[in-house]
Amino acid sequence: MKIKTDFITNSSSTAFIVVWPNIVETLEDVNKFISNTQHAQIIFDDIMGQSINKIDINDPKVLSKVWSEMEEGVDYYIFMKNFAKLHNITTEQLQLNHTWRGQFWDAYRAEQQNQATQKSIEFLEPHGGQYVYFFSYSDNDGQIFSDLEHENDWGGLPYVRISHH
Repeated sequence: MKIKTDFITNSSSTAFIVVWPNIVETLEDVNKFISNTQHAQIIFDDIMGQSINKIDINDPKVLSKVWSEMEEGVDYYIFMKNFAKLHNITTEQLQLNHTWRGQFWDAYRAEQQNQATQKSIEFLEPHGGQYVYFFSYSDNDGQIFSDLEHENDWGGLPYVRISHH
C-alpha cells in the first residue's frame, strides 16, 4: 500500500452571478463596491471579457445564462427515490430497466431546468433594468483566487453563490 505524505489538495470552484446597478465600464465602477484593489482588478478584467447582460426576465438569453449556472440544485438521490416511489418501482428496478432509466433522466432534466428557471426569476425579477455578470473562481489558481472564491461578499451587491465543491 502506498501512503501519500506530501501536500494533498481538495480543489474547489465557485460560480457567482452578481447584479450591478449600472454597466461596468471602468475600474472605478468596480472599486465602488470592492475595496480590495487586487480583487477589484481581477473582477474588472473578468467583466471586460463578458457581453453586457441587462436584466429582463422576458429575455431568454439572459434567463438561460443564469439558469444554466443554477441547474445543480436538484438532489439526484432524492429525486430518484421519489420517482421510483411515484411509479411503484424500486430504485434498483429504475437503474436496471432501460425504459425507466430514460424516463427518469427526462424527468430529472426537466425538473432541473424548472427549478433553475424559477430560482433565476426569483433572483433577477427585483433587479430588472440592472446588469448581471458571471464569475467563477477556484482555489487551484492561487491564494488571491481562493480568497475571491471563499471570502468575497461582493460589497453588498446582490449575488448568487454556486459552490462546486
